[in-house]
Amino acid sequence: MTAVLATLRGALPTERPDHARVVAALLLVLAAGLAFSITLSETTLVVLTVVLVLGGSVDALRRAPLVAPIGAFAAWTLVAAALSAEPADSLRATRSLLPLATMWIVLAALPSSAAARRFATALFVAVAAAALTAIVQVVTCPADGGYGSGPHIPVVGGFFRKCARAHAFFSIYMTLAGVLTVVLTLTLPRLRGLARPMLATAAWLVGAVALGLTLVRGAWLGFVTGAGLTLTVMRRRSSTSIRWPAWGPVR
Repeated sequence: MTAVLATLRGALPTERPDHARVVAALLLVLAAGLAFSITLSETTLVVLTVVLVLGGSVDALRRAPLVAPIGAFAAWTLVAAALSAEPADSLRATRSLLPLATMWIVLAALPSSAAARRFATALFVAVAAAALTAIVQVVTCPADGGYGSGPHIPVVGGFFRKCARAHAFFSIYMTLAGVLTVVLTLTLPRLRGLARPMLATAAWLVGAVALGLTLVRGAWLGFVTGAGLTLTVMRRRSSTSIRWPAWGPVR
């Protein structure tokens, strides 16, 4: 990952201040989308890609590792969809290919380690807020678990539908569980390095509680495995005096 970031950083042209501000704003929206809305995150990725291409970052995206095999997979998927019995519906379904390019799009939008730390912190804060709403969702869930005739109020109606299992503003609890698993695992090494470690730890624990309330056992297993591997690597690096990347306080 470090090599990829270094490659992209070296390939990016010098950004204009206005271009950098637009990219930074889109990254904040992307962080919010990843925590609250798949539609918002996918739309932001498309807009961010257009901004990067117009800003001259297309060469960096082309030279990123694994572009060729994943690009070939995406191209073959589009061909298969176009030749299917129902090409219109199949091509609409290929929008799920967009997440394959997420890593390169985000890395191309992060010109420095400081920018990467800011994005990671923004994502952590957004996910912690989503986790808090998920806890409130389960605690205030109707007696029927949200499976009855709930209120027909936009957003609110969906929030309290099937709320016996935490799903926040996603349509299903599995999506929230997946987001929480990834963010909680990757944030674990950073807790001591954040500007307010006690507050960060409390937010992390809120996320852990929300993950428990999703009742997704596969996500629990993935989290335990990922957290265990992360702690093991941290312990080994500490014992061999190999320092972690300078995450440092983000202010």
